This record gives sequence, structure tokens and C-alpha cells, in this order.
Amino acid sequence: MGTTCRPGRQLAAYAWQVAALEPGRFFGLRGLTDLHVRRLDPAQPRPSAYIDGLWGFLLKELPGDRTRLVQSGYQSIRPRWLERLINFWIHPPVHRAGQTRQFANLKRNIESAGRRQPQSHKR
Repeated sequence: MGTTCRPGRQLAAYAWQVAALEPGRFFGLRGLTDLHVRRLDPAQPRPSAYIDGLWGFLLKELPGDRTRLVQSGYQSIRPRWLERLINFWIHPPVHRAGQTRQFANLKRNIESAGRRQPQSHKR
């Protein structure tokens, strides 16, 4: 826990920390920065301007040897006028494009790994 994750070249300056990990079941990330994207200490009081986010990934077993990935997140931005601007104008198109690419890559990687491993058939 506390390991830093750097999400690609576009956001290399912004880093998430691993907040929770239950191998094979749950992975949680947290990012807390000022508006200059400098990491803040969560134990300290927040400055007047900051971005705080949580991002979680849960794997749920389903019948038929299937798995569902549930992804959820939370974000808080201060000052509030900036939060409204980002949440209405910037975040939706950027998030949709990033998430679409993320899930397409995840699907490709999982399907590729499935073809390389022998299948066990339950009866």
C-alpha cells in the first residue's frame, strides 16, 4: 500500500497511490494533490484549492465461469466553482475517452491471456 502508480505519458506528473488491495478481488487508488498537481498529505488539513479522488475496481464472480469488473470512483475539487467547471465541461469527454480505451485494452489483454492458458471445464 502507498505504492505510486503513474498513469501513462499524458498524466505522468499526476500519480495515484494504492489505497487498498485484496489480490484477485479489489484494487483501490487515491489521488490527493493541490492544483499544481503536487501530492498532499491526507493526514494534514486541506488547502483552499485541491483535488481529491478515489478510484476502485472490484471483481465479482458470476455463474458460468464469468467475472464482472465493477469500477467506481469519487472526486472532490475545491474551490467549488472549479469543481463545477471541470465536472460539467472537462471531465465527461476526457473520462469517457480514457475509460473506453482502458476497458478495450483490458478486454483485449484478458482475451489474449485466456487463449494462452488451457481452459478448465467445470461439470
